[in-house]
Amino acid sequence: MKIKYIILLFLFTVIGSDLLPAKDIIVKDSILGLGAIYTNKIMTSTGSRKHSVHIIEVSRMIPQNFIKVLKAKNNNSELEKLHDIVSSYDNDNYEILGAVNANFWRAYSNFPIGPTVIDGEVLQMHRHKQWSSIFFDKLNSPVIDTFDISGKIIYGKDSMQIDFTNRRKDSTGIVVYNKYGGETIPYIKSSVISDAFEQAVKENEFDESIADSTEEGLDYDEFRDNLISEKQASMTEFAMKKIVVEYLEKPTVNSPVKCVVRQETEGTVNMPENGCIISFGADIPAYKIPILNDTIQILYQTNIMKKTVFFNSVSGTPRLVRKGKDRHEAIAEGSKGRRFIRHRLPRTAIGFSKDKSKVFIVTVEQGNRKNKTNGANLTELARIMKKLGCYEAMNLDGGGSSIMLINNCNVMKSERPDYSRKLSVGIGVARKKE
Repeated sequence: MKIKYIILLFLFTVIGSDLLPAKDIIVKDSILGLGAIYTNKIMTSTGSRKHSVHIIEVSRMIPQNFIKVLKAKNNNSELEKLHDIVSSYDNDNYEILGAVNANFWRAYSNFPIGPTVIDGEVLQMHRHKQWSSIFFDKLNSPVIDTFDISGKIIYGKDSMQIDFTNRRKDSTGIVVYNKYGGETIPYIKSSVISDAFEQAVKENEFDESIADSTEEGLDYDEFRDNLISEKQASMTEFAMKKIVVEYLEKPTVNSPVKCVVRQETEGTVNMPENGCIISFGADIPAYKIPILNDTIQILYQTNIMKKTVFFNSVSGTPRLVRKGKDRHEAIAEGSKGRRFIRHRLPRTAIGFSKDKSKVFIVTVEQGNRKNKTNGANLTELARIMKKLGCYEAMNLDGGGSSIMLINNCNVMKSERPDYSRKLSVGIGVARKKE
């Protein structure tokens, strides 16, 4: 017994540091503002595997701090670098202290996937598979669950279902376009215009050595206006009957918003400053369509927690921490990709403490041989979020899209602080200016 004890003591003395879990190391930290802290830690997840983790921790107890959902070019179908998105949101009322990428988005259309709400305006209604979403109420109190949103227009004693927001799939049903639908409806994406213009320039090149040439360079504004007119006229939405309504109350989810009809129209229509455009498909009888000066209500409702009024949300997958237990739910939410679940990749996540007083916005760097760190698989990411103090947490779009901006610099790429992929939606911490 004595010999065994001596051997164990010897082993512990010589290699004990490898047997014990490695301690987390703070690489750098800074105070972003009262109740808002940025930290870069080298953290362990499972065993002694290390990860370079960037954390924004914000206290909800400070009234000046709030969570802000950010949309590329303020448009449902556009993409933009996160630096440019953040710059467009900084104003005299508040500043963005830090931000990360949020929703996954659909190829080509660029629409964010899953329920997405910004300041009460619904960008996307419907859940994808069984994906999770994080919703915030007026006080920025967060909830993570399998949310879905439905909508209806209340007109007198009748109501009509809203099929989609900010996009039309065919010539039937009712679509509501708000300010994230575009400056005009139908809307033509800026990328379509710029690509077409570049092609037109190539096709209209001429030999400048010909002295008597009467060719003139293409005028972009004229080209843009003509292209928009042609494409809008060919779109299904162009032929739909529409009404333009003014909000009489602030838009919200789970509370009806009173509106008044200001215009009846067809064809192309401009988006109002304080309102939305409701488009009625060919299957909607004319007598059901509200007319000028009618008062209606628009009601968006969540499938759960219908009595809680929500103002902001983003969607992702999977849930990482549920009631303090770190176990990802990728399979249950409909994700089966081996690489997505098991590979050690850059990751982005969001979570909050049990009392909801703190929100954590987190990114994990790609593996780095220099500091012997790794990307994270979903199991490791769940462990990291719990270690940080999350009672609930979920994964956001990651991989090459993972980015964290502090003071509008990408802290995940110190050698390229201005680097960012184009994104659809971001989420950040904002602070009201005095």
